[in-house]
Amino acid sequence: AHEGMSLTQRAVRFSKDPELIRRFAEHGADLQRPLRTAVMDASLSGADRNRLVTLLLSLGADPNTTTGLHGGGVRLDQTEQATLYMKYFFDRARSCEAFKNRHVIASRLQQVAGPPPAGAGLPFLPRLPEIFFTLVGQLPAAHIVFDKVSAWAFRLARQPKPLVLVFSGPSGHGKTEFAQALSHLLAGGRDHFLKIPCEQMRTAAEIFGLGGAFQGAVEGSELNNFIRLHDGKPGVVVFDEVEKAEPEVWDSMLNIWDRGEWTDKKLTRGRSQTAKLDCSRILWILTTNAFDPLITEFAAENPSLVRFSREQTMELEQKVDLHLRRGAQARFSHSFAGRINSFVPFFPFSQGEALRDQEVQVLIDRGLQEALDFHREAANNGHCSLDVLLTAATRADFADIAKSYFVAPEGVRSVQRCIERYVSDPIESMWVRGALCAQGGALRMHVDKEASTTWFDVESYRYLSPPTSPIPNKSRSLQRFSYTIGED
Repeated sequence: AHEGMSLTQRAVRFSKDPELIRRFAEHGADLQRPLRTAVMDASLSGADRNRLVTLLLSLGADPNTTTGLHGGGVRLDQTEQATLYMKYFFDRARSCEAFKNRHVIASRLQQVAGPPPAGAGLPFLPRLPEIFFTLVGQLPAAHIVFDKVSAWAFRLARQPKPLVLVFSGPSGHGKTEFAQALSHLLAGGRDHFLKIPCEQMRTAAEIFGLGGAFQGAVEGSELNNFIRLHDGKPGVVVFDEVEKAEPEVWDSMLNIWDRGEWTDKKLTRGRSQTAKLDCSRILWILTTNAFDPLITEFAAENPSLVRFSREQTMELEQKVDLHLRRGAQARFSHSFAGRINSFVPFFPFSQGEALRDQEVQVLIDRGLQEALDFHREAANNGHCSLDVLLTAATRADFADIAKSYFVAPEGVRSVQRCIERYVSDPIESMWVRGALCAQGGALRMHVDKEASTTWFDVESYRYLSPPTSPIPNKSRSLQRFSYTIGED
């Protein structure tokens, strides 16, 4: 049944394994046919299709690929199967400067990524261009991080020092998600990512551990043990809300960032607590909301830069660095600010009405798809299988009216709350109240844009024979439930 499918198409259709797809792409596999599969194959979940499309585009699939095998038909992003999320990243793939010279970039990154002593010792570095397909919006952050990480890797073999970045901007605009993506792209997965919540772990003893035979020295701190596992290896450490840590924590990091060395404080038989570990390949990310007023002020005063082209990178970075570095000197110290390689701004989505609406609609569409997939299979939600049916027009209408629920200071969290409140909560409540049978059923979602209302036609199936039977008998009842966007 699957004769004629390429190996990459099979990987997209069946395994959906990013690593396998990357391997095929690295060996020159054609990506246009797999891209058609990712967009058009209805057997894939919506979330999988979104994820696979962005992966294939980031690997170099032609964003102008059409539905016809030989160039006929329409562009894939013009089909009914293409979600708003897909369309957004098709547009990005066409416009992003980093992809106009992609083969040269991949070759250069491969050249500097090799093993020490000649190379940076960052074997996954050639994946770095995928960073442009990580977040909706935040293209300035992607450009700055791409440039800073590339330059760090270029120098690393001769100047072995960590890279220290500050991710600054309002909550809910992708700082942690971006940092997690970097751990995949630089080190190969979540096992190489550590997040230190400075609101909960404030002191140097809690974060770094204690030297000497003190309680807890045998176990070692979480950060100390992470560095032990990544001695000379790449990894990503995030100090979340770094401004809430004690000043002694900031002071303790200065020499570590200067030398790229870590003193192992874990108490181990036959090993002193003065052993040095190589942390030069660790990317240190400090996230903070402390400079939100400065970020908002900068965005308001420089509207042309927050949606910048690649040619404006230097101007943006210089202005942001001057703006935020002064804030860091005042909030922390001159010595602490002096160790920071770059400040990466995460701008509010609210800068520029037309583009803001587009980005928010894309976030809503992605969140809606994730909610639909969560309810689609009992294996996902642990209870029942609810197939929520809706047309492309309904999806677009929901995204259009739900954007009024967006709260700029909250970012994506306000989008998630809207979807939870007006899609997930009603569906789950129907099931709990018995409007849907235990095994599940089908629902059709409707949207009235003028009334800002969503409603669901529910087909509730009751199995009269065991669910394992090949053709179970079902009885069906139709019920309607209505919810108005924005109502309490």
